[in-house]
Amino acid sequence: MDGDASCAKPECNHDIMRQVSFAAVCDHGHLQDFPWREWVHRDRNPSCNKEMTYHAAGSGSLADIRVQCACGKNRNLLGIMSGDLPDRSEPADSKRKEGWSFLTSSLLAPEGSGSSEERRDKTEPFYCQGGRPWLGEPSGIPCTRPLRAILINATNVHYAQVQSALWIPAGGPGGSLDDLQSKLDDPEIRGRLDLIRSLGFTDEQMADNLLTHFQAQLSNVDRAKLLVEIRGGPEFEEKLITEGLSEEEVLRYPEYRKLQEAQTPRTTREYLEIRLADVSKLPGHLLTYIQSISLVDRLRETRVMNGFTRLVPNPPPDAPHPSAHLWKNPPATNVEKWLPAALVFGEGIFICFAEEPLQTWEKKREVHDHLLSLQERENAAAQRMGRPPRSINPRFILLHTLAHLLMRQLSFECGYSSTSLRERLYVSTKPEVRMGGILIYTASGDCEGSMGGLVRMGEAGNFARVMDAALEGARWCSSDPVCTESGVLGGQGIESLNIAACHCCALLPETSCEHFNSYLDRAMVVDNPTAGNVGFFHS
Repeated sequence: MDGDASCAKPECNHDIMRQVSFAAVCDHGHLQDFPWREWVHRDRNPSCNKEMTYHAAGSGSLADIRVQCACGKNRNLLGIMSGDLPDRSEPADSKRKEGWSFLTSSLLAPEGSGSSEERRDKTEPFYCQGGRPWLGEPSGIPCTRPLRAILINATNVHYAQVQSALWIPAGGPGGSLDDLQSKLDDPEIRGRLDLIRSLGFTDEQMADNLLTHFQAQLSNVDRAKLLVEIRGGPEFEEKLITEGLSEEEVLRYPEYRKLQEAQTPRTTREYLEIRLADVSKLPGHLLTYIQSISLVDRLRETRVMNGFTRLVPNPPPDAPHPSAHLWKNPPATNVEKWLPAALVFGEGIFICFAEEPLQTWEKKREVHDHLLSLQERENAAAQRMGRPPRSINPRFILLHTLAHLLMRQLSFECGYSSTSLRERLYVSTKPEVRMGGILIYTASGDCEGSMGGLVRMGEAGNFARVMDAALEGARWCSSDPVCTESGVLGGQGIESLNIAACHCCALLPETSCEHFNSYLDRAMVVDNPTAGNVGFFHS
């Protein structure tokens, strides 16, 4: 229906109808209408089907919102959004391990049944009904998770699990594999490759089939190199993962290497254009720390949605995988498990930091001691949420915080808003894939995706001014000494996973940050006497 919906009842005089602001979800990803009829009648299966009306006073309080049935029963909404999330650190027989919600524990409670604690102990719970309306299943999936009332426009209704990668030319100098990958990116060739792979063709048969059907496009392609391209990617990735590298390191290390090289497009189909800035023109106090600056005039990013969660960004261990919510009937083969993706284009600045000063700094005992309390809070938060804990290393905190500081400063300098800029961190201390770099970029669905303003700020003279301003701003927050001291004493932000970082100094819009505005500390960037002078840029 286009436009606003109006009520058809004569007594309403065609008044505009508005959507009710409440829905209900569980942490296993289910979604349903708020159980209005069950709530008012305090009955799991109410027999009354009479008309119900919604009355809201002007205060905005849930206690002043009342739902009334034509049969005479009514009930306000006081308490429907209260409750505790599951605490996975609790013993198996603890109620806190599964969490509780007022809606689940009190929906069936009779009037005047005592305190909320007594209701939880004596009233039969009303659990999630397993709704998946986006798949045509309003209810019916067995679920025994607590049902939680939420506002329909709340951010925790839908946490998209998005994975992204930059387009990087394959192979080394010479461009043979680069050209081959560009040819295989052709939708017709890629579609046929997926088709014959699904039919069970061997690698050799797939190569011959492609060479036969696309003689013109693949006339200069060597069969051996085509075989390498067909079979090499997945095997290489699996080999790296089995050797102890994370999927993120496997994906980003080739990007990290390629972003340090000048990339001049040879054809109009190239999606990566890089110039190297003259870092010798940087002031001496920055040249010590920065190895190279790459001006990325054009880049292409692929963003893939691999499912979603509700209530919490990381699902509980026993919850369905986020991708399970995408299909009503899961595909039988991996080839059929395509995911929604988007190609976006843009520009950026890549800063690669010198490895020697990084290693010297991160080996200092006082630097590690400074982060011990943050690691303890991360371990506790991970245990509560039932997820693997992240290793808090100094290099990660430094580069993540510095990326935020630079983006905040660049938003004043280059004309892009802070919501348009994004970070991509390249961090690893493992010898085989050692990384220490930051890509700050902007990308959109536009066919060009670039205005040149951001790249221009990466030139030596402009970048030095931006960097100095960002470092100077990091020395003092307008909320200091509260910001720095609260971080040192017990942390701040989500799950207390920030130290000296708040909205006044380091936080960004959530779309710009890879880690939900967590794991930040200005003291890792510049010296701060309150934090013990552990900053990387100590001069």
